[in-house]
Amino acid sequence: MPNIRLILEYNGQNFHGWQVQPDVRTIQGELQRVLEMCLGEKVRGLQASGRTDAGVHAAAQVAHFHVDTLPDLGKLVRSVSSLLKNEVAIKDARVVPDSFHSMRDAVRKQYSYRIYYRPHPPVLDYGRVWHISGPLDVERMCKEAPLLVGTHDFTTFQGSGCGARTTVKTIYESELIVEPPYLTYRVVGSGFLKQMVRNIVGTLVALGRGRYGDTSVVEMLEWKDRRKAAETAQPYGLCLDWVKYSG
Repeated sequence: MPNIRLILEYNGQNFHGWQVQPDVRTIQGELQRVLEMCLGEKVRGLQASGRTDAGVHAAAQVAHFHVDTLPDLGKLVRSVSSLLKNEVAIKDARVVPDSFHSMRDAVRKQYSYRIYYRPHPPVLDYGRVWHISGPLDVERMCKEAPLLVGTHDFTTFQGSGCGARTTVKTIYESELIVEPPYLTYRVVGSGFLKQMVRNIVGTLVALGRGRYGDTSVVEMLEWKDRRKAAETAQPYGLCLDWVKYSG
């Protein structure tokens, strides 16, 4: 029973996240439907490196599944990408060892979140950025972002309903990149809690608006109370850039 690994690109704007849910379109649900249509058989255990939320995008999500018969992978890539045109594309498909698991074996991920910082709303970037028109202390946001690097308890930035076994995560890189009219928050970590990146972005914006006075993100981590931090940033500015595996 071959284990097939996929690298996926998708626009999450028209989907209710990755995970299958009744009566709504999801990435997992549509992908499984089209895979089975193309293969002519059931696929088993379709799973991604993480469950992106409704409206969140991916440039290189990693997923895997098992199938009884080894397919023509080149044909599968072309067929699935055509049937889900402009929404989901398979960038790569290959056979991997049976032991490979897209979620358990991931060691690092990078997310980026784009803010469109300009008075008029976006047109060409609509659905891909969070538009902010009011004043922001961008210099302060740039200083605060790197303070999240290290191993911390991220309970303050954990979304409700998170089923993670631990709230302790390691962040390797955290920065705000300023390229007017864009502000891009880029973060690399060992793993992320539910809505963690969006909650960090929401809090950085709140700090930029002066809502917390001189309080820093370091102090906020010590709160270990999600209710005290800022609102969750809009989903459509977030993109999963890549996932890395040992070896």
